[in-house]
Amino acid sequence: MIKVLVTGRDLRQRRREMILNSPEGVEFKTLQSLTKMAPDHELSKTPERKKGWRDWVRDVVYKLHVPNIRYLSPRYLKNCDLVYTPGQMLLNNFPYIIEVDNVAALGFYDLNTIYQRAGLIKRFLKSPWCKFLVSFSEAGRKSLINTYPDLEIVAKSRVVYPYVKLNIYPQKQHDKLIILSANTKFYMKGTREVLEAFEVLQKKYNNLELWVVSNTPREYLEKYKGFSDIKFFPAKFSKEELYRDFYSQCDIFIQPSYQDTFGMTYLEVAASGKPIVSTDIFGLPEIVIDGYNGFLIKSPVYMCNPDYTLKPEYFPMPVLDTENEFYKKLDCQKVVPALIEKTSLLIENLNLRKRMGENSLELVKTKFSDEKRKKQLLEIFQSALA
Repeated sequence: MIKVLVTGRDLRQRRREMILNSPEGVEFKTLQSLTKMAPDHELSKTPERKKGWRDWVRDVVYKLHVPNIRYLSPRYLKNCDLVYTPGQMLLNNFPYIIEVDNVAALGFYDLNTIYQRAGLIKRFLKSPWCKFLVSFSEAGRKSLINTYPDLEIVAKSRVVYPYVKLNIYPQKQHDKLIILSANTKFYMKGTREVLEAFEVLQKKYNNLELWVVSNTPREYLEKYKGFSDIKFFPAKFSKEELYRDFYSQCDIFIQPSYQDTFGMTYLEVAASGKPIVSTDIFGLPEIVIDGYNGFLIKSPVYMCNPDYTLKPEYFPMPVLDTENEFYKKLDCQKVVPALIEKTSLLIENLNLRKRMGENSLELVKTKFSDEKRKKQLLEIFQSALA
């Protein structure tokens, strides 16, 4: 039995599901019980609090350009063979694997740190204690190896797609065609533009209903309170509730995200056998193949270059509250006609909806299969300890 410690106090849902669906012969450990961790939708919220001591420490770290380095107390390493860290480089002389969603994670999402401390970071990545660099998208892997094109780093890099379960819930009979958008970041995920597009679509077609699961600002709840075919839900549902009550029940999923490293929601919707309309940013084209299981439209903002290296003007973001101080102010009007065009194709063509939905499911069963994921992880862990 290989015992792997996963660091981090409040792990995102994708990491929790990796732990709960481990390869045979692997036992995951955590710094605190999964049941004590905050719900994923809470972790996604922009914190509403006064500046505290942690913020002051973070400010000092940014100013000194300290990379994402930590030391683990030896008590955590007892009865443990290997450490799996989310973007952290370890000072311990102990075998570990770094999960890299994109290269900025190694420098607390500050590219000044990534480049100014490149020598130090590469020394950690090439250390014999750092066994592998695992990304959950090909885009994430390219952001790492194109920023640090070192042969030893390239040799250690792997792509292991995250766990996703197939949706077993049947779709109920609805009077109208259900369009869904589900997120925790209203502006970042293009929900404002989805609402504007739906206003037009509703005038073209009389059989539509829009479901919005998000932290919708009060001004939009007020604006659309007279629209009986738009239903708003708070972003507080469990994964099981989203699968049962939303993903399985919709006919089309549209969400033109402006920032995503991968986008688990899209993968879960694909696992529910639905066609998807989204943007062509970073790892999303790995889930939504344009013309196959959905449509990709152009984003109003690209935070990475064509080679997946990241743009310094966005890492770090120039504002603290990115939702209200950046994404809310972003000019996204060109997104609306593109959403209308692509969604109209799916509304008008039942066979296209069905075919793209079936293709989503086939993609999940092949490219994102759990059997493949478990095999890859086991091989990585075994090789790390060989």
